Amino acid sequence: MKKVLSVVLAVLMLAAIAAVPVFADDAIAVTTADEFLAMESGKSYYLANDIDFGGKVFDTYLIKGENYVVDLDGKGHTLKNFSFKSDNASGDLAVFQQFASGTIKNINFGSKDAHISYVLNDPNDNKSFAFLVASTKGEETPRIENVHIFADMEINYTANLDARLSCGGFIAYARNYTIVKSSMNGKIAIKNNGADCTKWRNAGGFIGSDKYDKTLKFVGTIEDCVNNANVSLIGCAKEGRVAGFVAYSDKETNNIKNCINNGAITLETSAGTGHIAGIFACAKPGKDAVIDGCRNNGKIVYNCKNAEDAKTGTIAGGIIGFAQRGAITVKNCINAVEIKTGAAYNGEIVAFTAESGVTVEQSGNKTSSEIGGSEITPDPKPDPNPSTGDHSLVIIALAAVLSISGALCAVVVRRGKENN
Repeated sequence: MKKVLSVVLAVLMLAAIAAVPVFADDAIAVTTADEFLAMESGKSYYLANDIDFGGKVFDTYLIKGENYVVDLDGKGHTLKNFSFKSDNASGDLAVFQQFASGTIKNINFGSKDAHISYVLNDPNDNKSFAFLVASTKGEETPRIENVHIFADMEINYTANLDARLSCGGFIAYARNYTIVKSSMNGKIAIKNNGADCTKWRNAGGFIGSDKYDKTLKFVGTIEDCVNNANVSLIGCAKEGRVAGFVAYSDKETNNIKNCINNGAITLETSAGTGHIAGIFACAKPGKDAVIDGCRNNGKIVYNCKNAEDAKTGTIAGGIIGFAQRGAITVKNCINAVEIKTGAAYNGEIVAFTAESGVTVEQSGNKTSSEIGGSEITPDPKPDPNPSTGDHSLVIIALAAVLSISGALCAVVVRRGKENN
């Protein structure tokens, strides 16, 4: 009996150990703003506490470096009390310049009551502006998990009106990536003051521009995420694209699953082209895209100043705006608001499909009229205040081990007495 007891206890202890969160043995604790700014590529870090930047204003990246590789676990802590402000920015701008490989997880940037300000005035042409990551790069797939951004992003143009733009809450210019259980909160507002922009601009709550490479065949995945940010592009004369999650993609594959847009999505243009949607504005995958179990609750607003006969390329959708290329599947999605805008084409699931080079399969989707205005509970939102790493699972597991061990010991003692 004692041998049996020893084996059972050993198994239970292994089960308890399996419940312990595993972090890299060489992970370095970050306790101050200076330590955060000094993080080096190729290493593992964790936040030991909330990090207060003391009101510092940045006009460049917090973390510089191309091909940056890092494993960063925030353990539920918050980076706070900093902002971005730049006039005539000549380079990309974000917390991380480039994220090539690794994982960023369990971090809050700002809070519900203290959003981080991000203001750019007249940035230069063809740049990438995001809150978290300006661009991803390389064959690896960097992962972002349980990250919650509370930010008010504003980009204002008065002089550089011919500047192209990729702007996203999480990533501006994306290759491979995976984003799960994360949220964008606040706003992304792009304004052209005084005249119309004459070059394309992409603005997404999560991703600005998803890019294609015929050799590397990039894949972008977003799952179990929520966009609560209002995203707007005002004053555009050529191919403005705005969405709650992905503004534009021509990468190999896009997967967007169980995601919810609650933000208002707005495009104002004098152009003959422009795409807008709650989830995905312009879907042009090299191979395929799957939009599964997503929901749009956000108001879709498209103000087109063109005459009726001059706005044939203007498109507004609840889930997808323009299905332009590839094999696209849209299933089990809900658009909860009526889509009635100034665009030439309006649709609650997919607004417009190109005449050739694309197939669209739809199943199990519901429009605002089909749900009859009844309240449908959306999938649970990611927790904006994740656990601070108190190892409650470990405590529960060990408590279970001790409880079962005590019971087994009692059995052994009782049987021993009976044998005597």
